[in-house]
Amino acid sequence: MEAMQGVHHFLEYYGCGKQHACHYIVMELADASVAKLLQRSEMGKFSLSTSAYFAYNFVEALKKLHKAG
Repeated sequence: MEAMQGVHHFLEYYGCGKQHACHYIVMELADASVAKLLQRSEMGKFSLSTSAYFAYNFVEALKKLHKAG
């Protein structure tokens, strides 16, 4: 996660740890989730162009994550 600091498509990472048996990660608060965005859409689904935009950005983020190791 630290390798992705400041990289487009990735939230700011503040740290992580373990408290008792619970692992945690602290990150920047994201905007609305995909589920919330879908609820806001007029037809209850995304347009083809919006779906393509999400897919493109997902693939770009995945490439950057794999490149970082």
